[in-house]
Amino acid sequence: MEENEIWTDKYAPKTTKEIVGNPTALNKLIDFIKNWSSKNKIKGVLLAGPPGVGITLSAHVIGSAGYDLIEINASDIRNKDAINHIVGSASLEGSILSSKGRIILVDEIDGISGVQDRGGVGAVKEILSKTKHPVIMTANDAYNRKISQIRNSDVVQVIRFNRINVNSIKKVLQNICNQESISAEEEVLDSIAGSANGDLRAAILDLQAVAQGKQNLKMTDLEAFKFYRNREKAIFDSLQTIFSETDRNKIREAVDQANLDWGLFLQWINECIPDHMKDNQELLDSFDYLSRADIYYGRIRRKAEKAGWALLPYLIELMSLGVSFSRTKTPYRYVKYFQKAPRFFFQNVGKFNRGTLANIGMKIRAKCHVSVERAINDFLPYLHIIFENERKKRKEFAEWFDFEKKEEQFIKKFSS
Repeated sequence: MEENEIWTDKYAPKTTKEIVGNPTALNKLIDFIKNWSSKNKIKGVLLAGPPGVGITLSAHVIGSAGYDLIEINASDIRNKDAINHIVGSASLEGSILSSKGRIILVDEIDGISGVQDRGGVGAVKEILSKTKHPVIMTANDAYNRKISQIRNSDVVQVIRFNRINVNSIKKVLQNICNQESISAEEEVLDSIAGSANGDLRAAILDLQAVAQGKQNLKMTDLEAFKFYRNREKAIFDSLQTIFSETDRNKIREAVDQANLDWGLFLQWINECIPDHMKDNQELLDSFDYLSRADIYYGRIRRKAEKAGWALLPYLIELMSLGVSFSRTKTPYRYVKYFQKAPRFFFQNVGKFNRGTLANIGMKIRAKCHVSVERAINDFLPYLHIIFENERKKRKEFAEWFDFEKKEEQFIKKFSS
């Protein structure tokens, strides 16, 4: 497989028959599009359901079957004027690209919120009453009060999508394994499918992360991944705090809550800055702070002794407060970090373990006055034997080297 090829894209359904789960909801959507007329009372549908169940995907697949699909993300066009200019124009103009006609997709309609968006929902409702084309809107929660005007409109039909059952998810995972020539223990697929909570997209991404560089998957392969996954959930909350909060203490606390390798945290913030900073000066300032934080991170890594770690407060201030307070003009918008994660996530699952190994090596270096390379090659194998067999000694060594719990577990499972 190509290193950066995402399986949710590679194995995305091309036809409605290939879409997994929610057949009743899908058929309702198909009927709405096929039978749509400007004379019909119902002008638009609101597709609602949890992430990863095929809501936006269904609209894309139907739209790709010969329609002129115009897609707009409501989170990016948040006020009345912008909605009227973009959505309003598309809803009234005829299509010259398709004989089947045009479909308007307003994704994440529940992303309209806050003072900046007053009139936005009302504008969408007005457009629905005049549109010359079918309108599809998506939301995670149909009962979100922000979109109550749309949900309760006489010209809108609500279609609900439910979580996909475990057996259906497992079949998809098995099919992907077959096509990728991967042999997976049944317990692995059961575990991934069961942990997805009905989110097929998440299950496929998890499978790809676990299978990276492997042709045989065993339950032991899930251990490191699950540990990283827990960190991933924590970092989503931390990122949201950094980019939304104005309280300095809460922003600082968010860094601690992430509990992730500093290098990876820097990369996560780097990935998300363009989603939160739209003004050029904001981008300039935030990346300037982040680059300076990266300089301190480099110095810390080169000087693992106390002198190096004394620079840590500067790293934290620059990467959190510096970046956060660079946003002075762009209104805060909710970002679905899990949708941004795939490529970055796959490239860094291995780095997570390498980062832990490097931290252990630097701590051994600081205490034993040897190079990091020698610490890993000569000292770590003996520590592994001690940690695996001598519980009392393990505790003593862990305290002396100041190893964290995750580092203790890493040493115990370390294989040279």
